[in-house]
Amino acid sequence: MINFLWYIFILLLIFFILINNPSSINLSNFSTQTKVMNFSSNQFLIQKFIVFSILMFFILTILRVVY
Repeated sequence: MINFLWYIFILLLIFFILINNPSSINLSNFSTQTKVMNFSSNQFLIQKFIVFSILMFFILTILRVVY
């Protein structure tokens, strides 16, 4: 069961990293933005999922080694 969850979180992590595109700001968009480090709420949510997936990956890796 731990192995299955481990593989699921690896795939989720890869998926979230691939859909996260922080460099979507181009030159025309850059001039209209008021803040340089302005993250949209959707991008922030994806980054939260990435952090959660990384933490779960490490926790499940430790559990795989122990058991």
